[in-house]
Formats: sequence, structure tokens, C-alpha cells
Amino acid sequence: MPVPRHDWLERPLHWLASSNIQSLHPPHRGGVRAWIDERSGEPAYWYPEITGYFVTLCVKLVRSGREEPWASRARLAAEWLECSALDESGAVLGRIYDDERDARADSRSRLHGRTYLFNCGTVGLGFLALHELTAERRWLDAAGRVARACLEMFAAGGRFAAGYDLRRRIPLFGDKWSEHFGAFQLKASMFLGELGRQSGDRELLRFAEHALESTLALQEEDGRFPTDASGLHTHLHPHFYATEGLLWLARRQGRHDLIRRCRMAVDWALRRCLDRADPIQEWSANGTPPLHGVRSDTLLQALRAREMLLWIDPREEPAETRAAWARVEAICDGLRLPSGAMAYGRDEHGDKQAHANSWCTFFAIDLGLTRESRATAQRCPTSEFLII
Repeated sequence: MPVPRHDWLERPLHWLASSNIQSLHPPHRGGVRAWIDERSGEPAYWYPEITGYFVTLCVKLVRSGREEPWASRARLAAEWLECSALDESGAVLGRIYDDERDARADSRSRLHGRTYLFNCGTVGLGFLALHELTAERRWLDAAGRVARACLEMFAAGGRFAAGYDLRRRIPLFGDKWSEHFGAFQLKASMFLGELGRQSGDRELLRFAEHALESTLALQEEDGRFPTDASGLHTHLHPHFYATEGLLWLARRQGRHDLIRRCRMAVDWALRRCLDRADPIQEWSANGTPPLHGVRSDTLLQALRAREMLLWIDPREEPAETRAAWARVEAICDGLRLPSGAMAYGRDEHGDKQAHANSWCTFFAIDLGLTRESRATAQRCPTSEFLII
């Protein structure tokens, strides 16, 4: 059954405000957790990357006319990031656990001293969005600190990396999609390009231009973005990160020529991965068995990209395409929890149907905001365009 239009926003917003997914108390006042298990009530780690997303989402909610509590919540989250999640260099640190034993077991925890370009990108964009909303210099300075760390750590010597070991002071390279500099890093570079455009910093502009050139060079003729180092596999989550970076440039910087690339990417994902009897979240060109099952973040990214394209560049879709998207939406609706949050779904590590996931819920809210704007005939903004 389709979700009623008012539930696109109101139920997930109620969960976001009342679930304690963002702490309102010390010692992590303002920080956002990755998820809450609704069966056990157990929360996950504190997540700097996702707290950066949260700041940007709150700014977008304020701009939609929902001033409170979101203006206050954005500030709390940004203060937590500034005080608890940044290295002295400006680099964004890893996940923060309540139990040190869990931190030791996770190579991406703050305890291990690693930073990643994508995490820096989401946090930097949050700071920049908050500065654009409030005009407070503090948040522009914070974004600048993150940006300088990105230049020093991820572009040293002209070799672009996705990770950096802060203790050994060396870049990190790997085969996994999140561990190498691929097309999906275009989304991480959005704030670097925007900050460079506003400040005139040529280093930042060059970094962002390299990310765009790499993304366009990697995209296959059928629209697919390879997401592993071999180029043979595509995971839909980072595939849509690359698409979102293109959407950002198409709207924020008037790069209308990139809309065709966005459409190609969205159409490929729908045809090859989502509109099938057994949807897959990872596609392989070499016969490797696909990763079956779906995650709500990926489904919501697909639906949001399609919605943003219809908003930015309206055109009539064929009836069979609309029907295919309705089937995708029905799968996504099946992952909405009674609380109003989005369940994570299923990945290579198994089913997580009880995980009320923070960023999946953010994406659902962002999809709802986009639909709300289209339904009220609001023109898609340029300088204030944001993607969570």
C-alpha cells in the first residue's frame, strides 16, 4: 500500500526529533548515532560522518519553513563535531564507541586514528551549509579547517587517496569502494568545490575539478559507475553518490550538460538492478554472483535522484518507467518502521530489519522535502540547492 503523502515527512521527522538518535545531553550532546535497534533498544556508535549529514538536513528543514527545533539541532550537532570529531589538523575522526572494546575491534573507530575523504566531505558540507544559513564566521572557519586537511592528506604529491593514517602520516589505498578514489568521491568533493568557488582558493577548485574529470572518465556508456578498484563491480550506494555529485554541479553551478549523465546513471540502476524480480544492490561484469537484497538508503537514493531530475529538468516519463518506479517505491515502503524511521534492510552481513537507521531516515526526509517542493510548484533553487 502506498505511503500517504503526509507521511513522507511528518512521521520520520517525529522520530528524528524524539528518538534520541541525536543526543541532547553530555557527554555527546549534539552527536548522532548510526542506528537504534528497535527490538533491543540498543543504540550504535556515534557517527561523525552522519552527524555532518544531519547538520545539512537541519539547514534544509529550516529553509523549508521548519525553523525549530531544527535550527537549534543543527547548531548542537556542529558544536559536537567541532569539539569531539575533528583532529587538530581539521581531519574528521572515526566512529566513537561507548565501550572501548568495540572501538578496538573496529578499524574505522576514532581509536585507530584514520580519516577518510568522504567523511570529511559530509562534515565540511554541514559546516558550510550552516554558515550559509547563519552567516556566522565560526562555521566557515571550521569548513576551511576540514578543507585544508583534505588537500594535505588526500591529494599529496598529486596522488589522490580516499583514506589517511593520521598516526603514520601516510595515505591509505584499498580495493573496497570506500577505500579508493573513485567516482563516488565527487559527492565528497562538493563542499571543496563550493568553498573554493566562494573563496577563490585555486587548490580547492583544482581538487574538485579533478574529482569531476575522474567521475566523467569512469562512467560507462550505459550509465554505470564502476565502484571498485578493478572497475568490474558496481555497488548502488556509491553509484548514487557519484550521481548526487553530478546533480549538485548541475544545479549549484549551472552545469546543465551534466543532467544527461545523471539520467544515464539513474536509468542504468533502474534497469539493471532495481526493476527485477530479485533486486540487487551490487552488479558485476565478470559473472560474480550479484549481491541480492536491498538497503533502504540505496532505494531512497534512487527515488530521490529520479525526483530531483524531474524537478530540475521536468519531462514526461513513459508509462512503463513510471510503473517501474512505483514497484521500487513499494519495496522501499516495506522498510518503513512503525516508529517512522527507515529500517536499514539487508546487506552482505545479513538482515537488519530492526535497525532504525539514521542516514536512511535522513534520505527519506530529503526525498519528502523534494516532493513537497515539486508538489507546491516551487522552483528548484540554485545557490541554496542541497543534497543530504
